Amino acid sequence: MFTSVALLVFLVSAASATCGLSGRSSSSDDFDKIVGGQAADKGEYPWQVSMQRTSWSGAFHFCGGAIIDERTIVTAAHCVEGVSASSVKVVAGEHRLNYNEGTEQTVSVSRIISHRYFDSQALINDIAILKLSTPLKFDGKNVAPVCLPTKKQEHTGYCTVTGWGALREGGSMPSILQEVAVPVVTDSKCRQVYGYSAIPANVMCAGYAQGARDACQGDSGGPLVCEEANGQFVLAGVVSWGNGCARPGYYGIYTQVSHFLSWIQQNRV
Repeated sequence: MFTSVALLVFLVSAASATCGLSGRSSSSDDFDKIVGGQAADKGEYPWQVSMQRTSWSGAFHFCGGAIIDERTIVTAAHCVEGVSASSVKVVAGEHRLNYNEGTEQTVSVSRIISHRYFDSQALINDIAILKLSTPLKFDGKNVAPVCLPTKKQEHTGYCTVTGWGALREGGSMPSILQEVAVPVVTDSKCRQVYGYSAIPANVMCAGYAQGARDACQGDSGGPLVCEEANGQFVLAGVVSWGNGCARPGYYGIYTQVSHFLSWIQQNRV
């Protein structure tokens, strides 16, 4: 038991030195123009994955996720409710859906672990882990892990949400990964909109009161990342829910990862 714990601590410590490094170019800092976003550069968010299922017409994207180690993806529990592991594939190194750019790694899922207290009605504890059947190969450019936050870490300022979700509510989904910067909103302000019971301590809110920029259908399970002073990105949130997409007066709701660190560490091994 001691050996297993020691090994886990070593692996987490080693990973923290190389996690959360973006391939962002110097010209990629303008998020002025997912809803209201812009196309991300290839390799800009190497921890982003596309979760895909297969139909008669081929594979299709249905949710996002974030790489935290070679065999572990963090996503939303509502993405995998009633879904068998054998029906899901994870595509890492993806930038343009359904187009082979030579950087993609497609891996099957061996196990889905949803939080035991996930409430599908209230979308509370909306977090899940996918265990991959074979390890991803980190190349430091297109496939790499994001950093995990510290326990109960709170974030302020602007963070970035990414995904292949709809460009507007009820609209079409892009083929190229999108990004948008959104400000973190205090719990008290968010509760004024959604009510106290809908915003427990283990979620976080982000977005604009005027709307226009937000995650949308197809972004679920994807990462909300915040950049630290050292330039590394931390997985602050997992796209969970909201009232439509980018509607004025409403914010996006994210599972706050820092409140689930113990659960993640227990289930990633």
